[in-house]
Amino acid sequence: MKSKAVQKIENTQERGVVNYETCSKFRKRKKPKIFHLVVKIPSRGAPELPILATLAKSPSVLKTKYVLHQVKTNWFKELSETDLSGVYQESKKGIVDTVVKYSRKHLIEKGDLFAPSEENPIGTWRATPKGVKRAQSEKEGWKPTYVQVSAMIETVDNPRESGNGTA
Repeated sequence: MKSKAVQKIENTQERGVVNYETCSKFRKRKKPKIFHLVVKIPSRGAPELPILATLAKSPSVLKTKYVLHQVKTNWFKELSETDLSGVYQESKKGIVDTVVKYSRKHLIEKGDLFAPSEENPIGTWRATPKGVKRAQSEKEGWKPTYVQVSAMIETVDNPRESGNGTA
């Protein structure tokens, strides 16, 4: 004669009930660890010329994602993966992307980029003729400048141990 507990286990196995503790599909994922580090980012006005130079190469509009990638990889080569993954603590938005996007805003105010409109929908960037001239004339003497800021980084492992950290 089987005990009630053994019968219950056998019944659940027969019905195909999933054991959540042993099934890998339902195991809890590791929570990302949060680290506060000092990261290197482009200084306030540094991305303006890289944005203009990137847009001057294209005869049409470019998507935001493409411009951000080009500016970060081709113009600010000294930024490590840790620097690029730094986010603001409050908003969780990427610091480097935010600096580049604010530079775009300043370029619009200066008349070097077209503001969003029907011809230039949100999510696309296009240089004005004035901006293209500025890119061509100032491109030669440009050098990247950086500042250090406190940032938050979410990761599964410790960025200080992986060798990518700047702290």
